[in-house]
Amino acid sequence: MNPALLHIEPLAFGGKGRRPLFLETPVPQESGPYLISTTRAFAWVESPFPKTGCVRAALRQSAPTALFAEVVNAVIQASDEHEWGCVVNTVAEAEARLAEYDFAEYDVLDRDNASWLPESVTHVFVPAERKYLGTAFVCEGDWAAVVVHNASRGMSVVRP
Repeated sequence: MNPALLHIEPLAFGGKGRRPLFLETPVPQESGPYLISTTRAFAWVESPFPKTGCVRAALRQSAPTALFAEVVNAVIQASDEHEWGCVVNTVAEAEARLAEYDFAEYDVLDRDNASWLPESVTHVFVPAERKYLGTAFVCEGDWAAVVVHNASRGMSVVRP
């Protein structure tokens, strides 16, 4: 079972000291809002750039697992604010919610297989195909940029 919240995409940049400050990546047009990493936190973006269909995410020096915990907390907050229904009280409710969106295959992340989960969460249900939910672009030295899409549909969080 994959303990990662998102698809992991390794990045390599040529030359010494040539790591960019940010990267642009295409996103599915109807999968917003998009949660992107900034240099110090995360931000929600409503739509990609019209000409390119891309969003821009900043690289941060942080382990991907630390960023995953921040993503879960950001999705919880947005779900509460916008009434997405991502946050449920039981495993059965989380399974039912993903079934509503026709996910035949999903993974259940818990403390046994994903020690990075925030303390306020017991389980996170995500699609087996992590690319549906988003990507963590990772390069040497624990630098990563994160782009999350379909957060309102592709994640169920069990919070007792």
